[in-house]
Amino acid sequence: LVSQSPGYDAALRDTSQQVCLPGGNYAFTIMDEQAYGRPISGERTLTRNPPEERLYDFECHEGNYSLAAILRGARMEEVQAELQQ
Repeated sequence: LVSQSPGYDAALRDTSQQVCLPGGNYAFTIMDEQAYGRPISGERTLTRNPPEERLYDFECHEGNYSLAAILRGARMEEVQAELQQ
């Protein structure tokens, strides 16, 4: 898949493939000569969780204000547990 923005000379090419039953591979190339001077590529191996495990997307937390509240609540519970000892 190649994505290109109108009016801007840049493109993103990404591919994904299943390389084995429990996982797959994701690769991308950013083609933006103005920003980087040459194409930039990256790759990531994807693994599949067992069905009973929940999936947490660690890359999609920007703007997730509840994450800070969850962590703050966990720290408060730790402090309360220490004070009760």
